[in-house]
Amino acid sequence: MFFLSINIYSQTTTAIDSEGYVLLNNERFFPIGMYCEGFWNLEHLEHADTLKSAGFNTMYTECYVMTDEESASFFNHCEQIGMYNLIGLQPDGQNPEYQNLFKNYNSIIGWGVGDDADIQFTVPELTSNHNISQLNDNKHITYSAVTTNIFGSNNMLTDYTSITNVAAIEYYPIVYGTEDLTGAYSVSEGLDTNCINSENSAWTILQTYRWDGLVTNVYPTNEQITAMTYLSLIAGTKGILYYTFKDYDNNSSINITQPLFWKRLKQLTSEISVLQDVLLYGTLTKVSDLINISDSWASYWLYNNKLYIIAINSSQTNSISYDFQMPDGFQTNLTPVFSNYNNTCSISENRFYANLNPYEVQIFEVLSNSNKINDIETQNIEIFPNPTNKILFINGISENSKISIYDVLGKEVLNLETTNNQVNISNLQCGIYVLKIENENGIVTKKFIKQ
Repeated sequence: MFFLSINIYSQTTTAIDSEGYVLLNNERFFPIGMYCEGFWNLEHLEHADTLKSAGFNTMYTECYVMTDEESASFFNHCEQIGMYNLIGLQPDGQNPEYQNLFKNYNSIIGWGVGDDADIQFTVPELTSNHNISQLNDNKHITYSAVTTNIFGSNNMLTDYTSITNVAAIEYYPIVYGTEDLTGAYSVSEGLDTNCINSENSAWTILQTYRWDGLVTNVYPTNEQITAMTYLSLIAGTKGILYYTFKDYDNNSSINITQPLFWKRLKQLTSEISVLQDVLLYGTLTKVSDLINISDSWASYWLYNNKLYIIAINSSQTNSISYDFQMPDGFQTNLTPVFSNYNNTCSISENRFYANLNPYEVQIFEVLSNSNKINDIETQNIEIFPNPTNKILFINGISENSKISIYDVLGKEVLNLETTNNQVNISNLQCGIYVLKIENENGIVTKKFIKQ
């Protein structure tokens, strides 16, 4: 068949690493994409160009909307422009023939084996879909999307999000236009914690469509989509997809019918691109629980001698003032990462102070006081096994290194000096921790999981 003209020797492969990040050809990759369901045939070629020019790197499409020849043309085009494809195997989550025809195309990164999985499939059915997909193509990840209903039961959360390589939570809160967006953080954080324990990846799907049939019939505002995006990021999501590019009410696409909203989405993809290395390789500390004020959220990343701080107010009506303890060793000057955000935050006596308006986001970077705070990539230090349940071994450190371990809230839970390159963590609770190593060469941090 002429349309299978591909270079199988440079086939794209995807996997999930021990910290839940997507590995694209063995390098960490942050998917920022858009659902493109509801379109037919070669409309996808045009939409791929539109999404790529807007800064997206991933598009979710469905296998049944194109013939084999159209699919081949589409995948070849996406490879040429650098757009990756996540393919939904609708309607049943299985299509071995389609997978076998197209799995070697370099734009393919994964297969959707369950949309609204907790509604459409039982756990055994979703498991079967995953297993069949992996049997036909074990070089690409499987993907499923679940609704927020899974948070009604711990068993549902664990059962449905531990099957496929990627589990994505659908968060569509904008019904009347005045919603509190707290859920964007809580569902992303809850899913990410569960997925790391299951050694798979947690993504968030955010609403870009208008609810149909309601009195208000509103799209999310620019402020709401901005807040939802950054709430997901500070909660630890490993990828973001927006639902959906299709404007069903007008049988069109949102770049045409919602131009100002589309402009903001393009700005958001550009901002995530700037922050990409921080998101992929920085050490994330979530401090929202330390603030303990409703609708106030913040996290920071340690990366390349800097702290990157994001603070968010998820309330639609109330302004919020709050503060939290900063880690030692950083300057007091806050530098905005992006010029289009306000700057009303400050640092004093090692505390971060914020005063945010409704739905406001502020993003800063802070330099260290010393050039000895180094990213893990600059020192030849390895920790293993990860995850572990008892002993954490550390290769590459000098004698009498100071070891500190922090939980995800930034609280120190262990402090010692090591002379034998190993740390006993058996007394720690199961979860995610940050290991901090200090010696004459500087400071290194690394995340690990206690099982």
